[in-house]
Amino acid sequence: MPALDVDLLYLFRLLCDRPKALRRLLTHFGSAEAVFGAPGEEILGLCRLDIAALRKARETFQADIEKDVAWLQGPDHHLISIDQPDYPALLKEIHDPPVLLFGCGDKSVLENNSIAMVGSRSPTRTGITNAQLLAGQLSSVGLTIVSGMALGIDAACHEGALLAGAKTIAVLGTGCDIVYPARHQDLAHDIARLGLLLSEFPLRVRAAPYHFPRRNRVVTGLALGTIVVEAALKSGSLISARCAMEQGREVFAIPGAINNRYARGCHQLIRDGATLVENAQDVLEQLSFVADRALAVTPAQPLTGHQQMVESLLDGGPQSADQLEAQLSLAIDEVLCALVELELLGLVAQERGGYVSLKPDGV
Repeated sequence: MPALDVDLLYLFRLLCDRPKALRRLLTHFGSAEAVFGAPGEEILGLCRLDIAALRKARETFQADIEKDVAWLQGPDHHLISIDQPDYPALLKEIHDPPVLLFGCGDKSVLENNSIAMVGSRSPTRTGITNAQLLAGQLSSVGLTIVSGMALGIDAACHEGALLAGAKTIAVLGTGCDIVYPARHQDLAHDIARLGLLLSEFPLRVRAAPYHFPRRNRVVTGLALGTIVVEAALKSGSLISARCAMEQGREVFAIPGAINNRYARGCHQLIRDGATLVENAQDVLEQLSFVADRALAVTPAQPLTGHQQMVESLLDGGPQSADQLEAQLSLAIDEVLCALVELELLGLVAQERGGYVSLKPDGV
């Protein structure tokens, strides 16, 4: 674990509701310690900041920082700074990434290829079933589900991943040590045990309405794409979809009945160009088009058995997923998953005749 930057925690506490000002100061001065030692007029020239409050920050927040440090000593408790190598690479690409992230659980899950899933807090029974099934399918083929642990669709997505025996990431609109809504105590415990709770808010900070749009950009920023399961026309889920679009990520939507008001937001997204999703295969096929981005952030790793089996059949020329399935003892979802992963690793590509190997001759 890197040495704890206590000055950064003090500055973070002072500017927790002004993340852009925090980034501006750290970028200009290079460190929190340098900010505390900088001339007041120079700080005021960069951002409107109460210099007296800055000078008193160590006194004002001393008790809070002592509690923060004590919490961070706990097992599987993490503080991830944007300048650390384990900061999520895709999240760093967005225009306003958080400077600090608190985590509880297995932070290695941040290295996985992820898909965000969001939706209504008051979904239909069909919406809940669709969310759980699709989250389970996507988890079973290697994608990590990211959501916001809200009531309704968010919770169903996390549950679908957990039921599939997979890890999932919950991005919170509270401090990482606060469970909101309170009825999700058990769900939060399971996510922390098998995945990761993540927050850009200081510890012990409770929910506030303006926290959730900030939370949404982190949910989408961690993922290759975002799936909207159910959403009304005026819905926070559409804010998430807009975040994903602005971040240059894929947007997917599950259609519903024409008399279901919670499907109208999804239908509008589809009209606006989102990919219509009926099953995991629709998502996997579309994600193959973002291979270049994922390649830049996917570490080198040995091929899995499924990847080796699929790749070995591509040396003779282009083949479709159906042709590969016919030659292998694998389900079509497993073939598609292996193909997407191989594309993400830069080892295969799509041509009009199917998939081809990019492996150099003789290798």
